[in-house]
Amino acid sequence: MSKRKTNFLFSFLNVWFGFIALLLLSSQLPHWNNTTFHLWFNEAIYFFLFLVCLTLAIKDEHNRDIFINLSVLFFFHAFSFVNTFIGDSFLFGNNTIAYYFIFYKKIVFAFFLNFAIIYIVFKYLFPKNKIRLNYILTFLVLLPVFITNFHPYIADYAYGLRLGDAANADLFKRILYTDGLSFLFIIVYGIILYKTDRILGSSIDWLMAAFFVFSATNLVEMYASATGFKEYSISSYVLMANLIFISVILFKKLLFQCTEFGTFYEDLIHQKLEVGNVKFQRYKGESNTLILQVIKIYIMQRKHYLFGLIFLTAMGFAYFRLPRFFTLNVLTIFICSVLLFWFFYSLSKKRAKKEYVIHS
Repeated sequence: MSKRKTNFLFSFLNVWFGFIALLLLSSQLPHWNNTTFHLWFNEAIYFFLFLVCLTLAIKDEHNRDIFINLSVLFFFHAFSFVNTFIGDSFLFGNNTIAYYFIFYKKIVFAFFLNFAIIYIVFKYLFPKNKIRLNYILTFLVLLPVFITNFHPYIADYAYGLRLGDAANADLFKRILYTDGLSFLFIIVYGIILYKTDRILGSSIDWLMAAFFVFSATNLVEMYASATGFKEYSISSYVLMANLIFISVILFKKLLFQCTEFGTFYEDLIHQKLEVGNVKFQRYKGESNTLILQVIKIYIMQRKHYLFGLIFLTAMGFAYFRLPRFFTLNVLTIFICSVLLFWFFYSLSKKRAKKEYVIHS
């Protein structure tokens, strides 16, 4: 990596540290809420993800639109710390305005999350489409569902207040239905990936895998919130794990993008280089396949079947003794991990049997 790119990464980290310092200063303002460690951490990670996606939007010319969408999503999440740390009623002057802010903030977050995921899938399904056409398709799919679900809140800003104590359950139920749409789109992405093995860009497949886990646990959270057994402390730690997973994937992509080989690789898979017919193996394809083979061997040994059965049985009993929200999240993450393992292992075996050819 060149000295200029190294200095750029150092500047990137300094901006992030500056934001963390802002979080520390905000806690000294009047009427701030007593925030726990995981809330501090999650807000800092959201800003970190915003910086990573913004940088990738500048450096990755092939998927700039994807990372612009993600930048917007993580930007709004990162700066929601204003009301969290200062306190809603103090920031807005009264509890009624603060109530509106919290409700519509959740609705806006749901829109941007679903928009970012659905857009990636449309770009993958139709790689030759112009950017504006993929945006139009995303709006055409998302807006009818979004407007149908949130029509009462859009048509009447006081709708939530009139619901009273039932407002939170109603809102989370509507978010659950909306998030289910993007979850289905992630599944479509996986099916098309397995059938065509088309490359959208380095780490995009793993990013969608991270969103698969994130969306699954988010659906559990919305269901728990709508039915009244969500535990906010557990929810924050689950969110923390998901954000760390996404951060590792995107930061590795950023480091890879800052190398000459990373730039060459992206240009190669998007057929931007005039190199004739080039046979190549995917970046780290062999090592990834080896890792997955080791995991498969471990799982396929019969003595480990017993361990898996004991684990699932224990979780079944724990469901009735431990908090329901905790056990549901553990089971969701466990099932998602198993599904992702089998998917990527099958995909790696499929890739190992053929050579990849790029035609200029």
